[in-house]
Amino acid sequence: MRSGTELKTELVEHLRTLHLPSFRDCFEEEALRATRESLAYEHYLLELAALEVEGRSQRRIVRSLRESRLPLEKDLDSFDLTRLSRKVQMQVKSLLDGEFLGRCENVLAFGNPGSGKTHLLCAIGQELIHRGHRILFTSCSLLVQELLTGKRDLKLAAKLKRLGRYAALIIDSCGVQVYVESPPGRRPRRAIRRRGLHIRRVPIVTH
Repeated sequence: MRSGTELKTELVEHLRTLHLPSFRDCFEEEALRATRESLAYEHYLLELAALEVEGRSQRRIVRSLRESRLPLEKDLDSFDLTRLSRKVQMQVKSLLDGEFLGRCENVLAFGNPGSGKTHLLCAIGQELIHRGHRILFTSCSLLVQELLTGKRDLKLAAKLKRLGRYAALIIDSCGVQVYVESPPGRRPRRAIRRRGLHIRRVPIVTH
């Protein structure tokens, strides 16, 4: 008969193989609590499963925030919503539920430089990530350069496919005209206009 230590070692290895880190970290503590409170086996397993689900959710959020390129300091807690009119405040609240993503509705933010457009949209983006959506933040000029590079390298379709995996793209400074190199003697070509970018997913842009 295997000892308690051997059983624990084997169980830990199985949980590591199954990629269940919350189970692995918490099963002993939860087993003691189940014994102390005379919980049924099903209750014990339910608690461990809930911890695993919560842990995976938190790790997913951390990965999505890192992948999004969002400036994490620009969140709702650091934005003064009272600066906005009551109508805009209501619009912001309606965006936070993410329903507009399913309808593929575009969101445009207009305002003077320094008025907080980028901050607010980044904050909304973070809230959407916490609700399970994948978001990508980029500047208009960087996005155009990446697409032009993809076109040059014959990888444009792959880049567009990757962008299509996101629920929304937050495109900063979309009103800025971006120019690309042309052959000598010709005027620079304008690569993107205000409404010249068409990607399947929902763009959220600042102007």
